Amino acid sequence: MNAHLKFLALAISILSLAAARAEDIFWGKDLTLKGEPLGEALDLATLEGKPFIIYWGCINCGRCAVQVDDFARMARNLEKKGVPVIAVQSTDVSDEAVNAHIKKHRLKVPYYPTNNRVSLLTSNPGLHPLFHGIPRYIIFNEDGKMAGYYGNATNARRAVEKMIK
Repeated sequence: MNAHLKFLALAISILSLAAARAEDIFWGKDLTLKGEPLGEALDLATLEGKPFIIYWGCINCGRCAVQVDDFARMARNLEKKGVPVIAVQSTDVSDEAVNAHIKKHRLKVPYYPTNNRVSLLTSNPGLHPLFHGIPRYIIFNEDGKMAGYYGNATNARRAVEKMIK
């Protein structure tokens, strides 16, 4: 695909996202998870009626690596407050590499690997730009509506804490 077509595809995706406002994006309708997580187990039904965060990142990403301690601390703090944090690996790496990452950083979150299988499914093409650039912290409120997305753990934690006060 030449550069002009790539730019056009990106522009259309960005315009689609602008049209899909956060309050129009719902968990279970526009986004869902598939497969079994590594690390902690997760029953997706337990997300109903409570806010939660989807972390979209990569164990091989420089920005993600810089933030991994903040991410782990945020996940521990929010879990104590009853807010689940779910991690989704954005690129294809082995389960062994993901498990080593979980162990090294003592992550107590369900961690969905990609590994040639789609973990985070979307039926809304307007959402695709959400996943351009990592890390991303996608916040859903207790009604399953997307409440925002952030590029770092600190801002995501603050947004969730404001929501649950």
